[in-house]
Formats: sequence, C-alpha cells, structure tokens
Amino acid sequence: MTDVYRNLRRAGGCWSVRESGRVVAHLPELALQDVRLVVQPGGRAACLRTGIRSVHAVARGTRTDFAGIPLGAVEVGYSPLMAPH
Repeated sequence: MTDVYRNLRRAGGCWSVRESGRVVAHLPELALQDVRLVVQPGGRAACLRTGIRSVHAVARGTRTDFAGIPLGAVEVGYSPLMAPH
C-alpha cells in the first residue's frame, strides 16, 4: 500500500509518496486505485490543541500508471477544523 499526502512545504505543493513508512517520491500528480482516506485521531487532536500542522491524514491505495484524470474521479478535501473525517 502507498500513502499519499499533500506536501505544503515543497514548492508548488506537490504530493509526498510514502511506502513502508518512508517517503520515496515527491510528485506533481499521481493516480491511486482502491483508495481509502485515513485520518489519525491522535494526530488531529494534537493539531487542534497546538495549532501546528502535521501529517495525520493520508490517501492510502495502490499506485497506477494511469495518466490524466480518470472517468468518475472525485475531488476531496480535508480540514481538521471542519470535521474529523
């Protein structure tokens, strides 16, 4: 499984790709299949308590070689201030 999260510190806000707990790439775009959106409750609580952003939400799935936006793709977003999911 691959974890993907938006990296706001790198120029252009690329995607960080983490496999087996280690960041293996920074990409401007990528495609995943069989995706689950995962939020770690403890990380969200710490973010709310301290006001400091941290990586506690990821898209977890299988990387594909698909180029472009697949038919039926859905845009999603997350804000720890708005909801726990």
